[in-house]
Formats: sequence, C-alpha cells, structure tokens
Amino acid sequence: MGAVATARQKDDATLTQRFWVSLAGPLPGLILGVGLAIATRGSHNYSWLSELSWTLIGVNLFNLLPVYPLDGGHIANLLLFSRFPYTDVLLYRT
Repeated sequence: MGAVATARQKDDATLTQRFWVSLAGPLPGLILGVGLAIATRGSHNYSWLSELSWTLIGVNLFNLLPVYPLDGGHIANLLLFSRFPYTDVLLYRT
C-alpha cells in the first residue's frame, strides 16, 4: 500500500522538523517490516508474513533512495542544499 500526499511546508519549519517529516513516511513501514522479519524468523508456518516483511523492507528502502520525488530525495535535498544553497544552481529542481 502506498499514498501520495502533497502539501505546503511551513516556511518557518526547522531543518530538523523537515527531516523528520520526510522520514515519517518510510520509517514506520521499515520498522514494521524488520519487526515482522524478526518475529517470523525460522517459522515455516507464516511464510506469507515473512514475504510481507521483506516486501515492506524493500519498498521502504526503495523510498529512501536519494531520487528527488522519493522521500530519500527530499532528505538528500535537505541535507545537501540547505547547507550549501549555491549548489542548488548546479542541479535543476522544481
């Protein structure tokens, strides 16, 4: 399952707040996936839960790739371009 949410950011939000908002998407799914993987480790009765856990881990790790439309891209954008604003000129972003 996935969703797309678009909204305006607060102009006065700190870097830390923006970081945690971007991480709020993939982090719960990643934690749930790891928890399910640990809970179903070695159990052959719940193979579908094991597959679900690896799917959750894979999808949420993919979401953390540093590609701009993904959450990882937003995080990379915050960490790179907020500290060095002139490097934003080198790459085109909307």
